[in-house]
Amino acid sequence: MIEFPQSNAPTAQQKWVRAVEKALREANDLASTIKNRTSNSASAQNGTSGLLQKQVSTLLGQVDQLQEQGTHLDRNTATLQQTVDYINSLVTVSSNGVTFNTGDIPGDQTYRYGRGTAVVTLRVPTGRMLVTVSAGQCTLAAGTTSAIGMITFDTRADGFQITPEAQKTARLYLQNGMSIGVPLLLNRVVENVPVDRDVTVAQYFGTWSASANASANAQFTSNSITVQVLGD
Repeated sequence: MIEFPQSNAPTAQQKWVRAVEKALREANDLASTIKNRTSNSASAQNGTSGLLQKQVSTLLGQVDQLQEQGTHLDRNTATLQQTVDYINSLVTVSSNGVTFNTGDIPGDQTYRYGRGTAVVTLRVPTGRMLVTVSAGQCTLAAGTTSAIGMITFDTRADGFQITPEAQKTARLYLQNGMSIGVPLLLNRVVENVPVDRDVTVAQYFGTWSASANASANAQFTSNSITVQVLGD
């Protein structure tokens, strides 16, 4: 508050002096009020600004956390997709073939092979597969001495041979001119199969005869081939 000294003005001027003092006091009070309001407003603004900065900082932290969680989610999704693709790649493919008859077999002790109609084509992304070939009945007539009837398979990738026929066989061996029929089954795991090419596996039938006096022959029925992609 402004303190005015005692006025020495003449009595006629005292009224005017009091009016001036009143106006000055009102102006001073108004200035003090404005100053206080301005100070309070600045304090409020500073408080609001500090609160906003805290909220912004908190939001930025939450954004970082969400981004990190998003990165983990992307990685987990990619891993899950790889697992799904891997499981889907472990397929099993089968094919049935018609009856295969070798006809008369010369007794020259030479192995002869013929391709059957049971054939499958697939991709092997793990590089490993289990091949099963079977004949529900192999009927073999040995002639006068001995003969062999067998089943096997051939594996090729884009036309290039991976496993030749007769590398592994299931066979029936007869002698002394016998004739008999039995089922044949061959299971074999094939490793190092090309992972980026189509692989074709075909059933083959083989015969051998030592009978020089009478022709041997073999017939294979209920033929089939099954290929299962194996895990790593």
